[in-house]
Amino acid sequence: MQNGIEYTSSCSLFNVLQGKMFVRKMGGVSFFPIAPKTLDPTIVFYNAIKPAMRDNGFSGKKFPLKYDNGSGAPEAININIHTYSAKVVVLLVSKLIVQREGVAASLLVLQDMESHPGLHNLVKAVCSVICFGHGRSDYKSFSPKVYPVAVYEKSLGEDSISDVVAVEALTRHRNPRARIIEDTLKKNIDHQVDENSILIDRQGIFARYAYEFGDERNNERKMESVHCLFEVGLALFEIFSSDKYRDLNKSELDFIKILIFSPDIVFIKSVTAYKTWILIADEFKLKRLFETAVELSVAEPATCVHPPMKKEWSPMRAWTMSIVSTLLLGVATYFSPELYKEYIDSKERVEILSPKDGASLSAPSGEVILSWTEVKKQAESIVMVEKLSGDGKWLPAAHAAGRYVTQDNKMVFEVVELGAFRWRVSIEDSRDSEIGNSKWHFFSIISKDREVSK
Repeated sequence: MQNGIEYTSSCSLFNVLQGKMFVRKMGGVSFFPIAPKTLDPTIVFYNAIKPAMRDNGFSGKKFPLKYDNGSGAPEAININIHTYSAKVVVLLVSKLIVQREGVAASLLVLQDMESHPGLHNLVKAVCSVICFGHGRSDYKSFSPKVYPVAVYEKSLGEDSISDVVAVEALTRHRNPRARIIEDTLKKNIDHQVDENSILIDRQGIFARYAYEFGDERNNERKMESVHCLFEVGLALFEIFSSDKYRDLNKSELDFIKILIFSPDIVFIKSVTAYKTWILIADEFKLKRLFETAVELSVAEPATCVHPPMKKEWSPMRAWTMSIVSTLLLGVATYFSPELYKEYIDSKERVEILSPKDGASLSAPSGEVILSWTEVKKQAESIVMVEKLSGDGKWLPAAHAAGRYVTQDNKMVFEVVELGAFRWRVSIEDSRDSEIGNSKWHFFSIISKDREVSK
């Protein structure tokens, strides 16, 4: 891609979405200006990775993809792509593993991306597209650093994972010494909320859940929060250890300084999130990195410390992009824990309530109320509104490029001009995965004086 752009705004490969849902899942904060942006792949992106999908047993039009592992039951593989500044990209690769016995003995293998060759090749292909803007025949040479995030869930009566095995899985060192086990458990005490266990260090995350302890939804929220905080720590580690902090503006650097040195000011709504962040920041040595990278450069001219962002880039600049990946594994001793229901392919049909399909309306107040049915576990509704142009083409409505996001099941659509409109709704859950959608519905605004029909 010779005249591409950095991923700070939408392009042919990705629609760039704001990270409001990420901040909500992280918990404990109301203001977080360095939240990642989500790179939502377009059809151009999927066409670019299509050869890698075909060669490695994947099918589907968009994430989550179906993966033929030879067992006769296709797996669902999801990849979320987040960007921090213009040059740091984090991939969240999610995979559910159902295994009824021998889980403990195989944890280290399961957490190794290379033990999933088809998935590994797909991730490499995604990295190739991100770096170069198109698929490359040599994509297999790309391999990001992987940080395993494993969730082991057991049902009643199943054997628990011991502390020794858990620390072994977390650190990826076989037969760890007693002192390492003790130190790992000790540093993770403060952020635990019940008898379940989430272990964190700079290598990754390993969680153990037993459903006789705690509430299932609470477990899910805690894991979401830990993963988001870990991702932020990992991104900041990449930014400051690779000299990419120079792409940040002053307000972003100021906030990061507060986040690292005075986190109690940031995490004012959750003690657990605060204690979790303290551990993660310490694991990634963020205080030392910040002081070394930023504080020692204060004497440099301002133009050197914070050069203006350059939108245009060349293939040579692509090599400076950092791409890291977290491999989220659901290791279960029974099928389909709640945490991974997002991968079920069937989506609930959303019914449009008003206006009725084909309605002709007046809008005396210059507004029309759009409403639709609720979907279980919905977090946000995304409404797309298009207007029929004079030459017969459907174009995005005037405001917000025709895309509206709400947490409700209705919205007020401002009528700018008369004409024919169509609209549809997509429902997303707390992980930004689509769980429901509607068909296109049509209506016309024929006057702003009185209602004609519904």
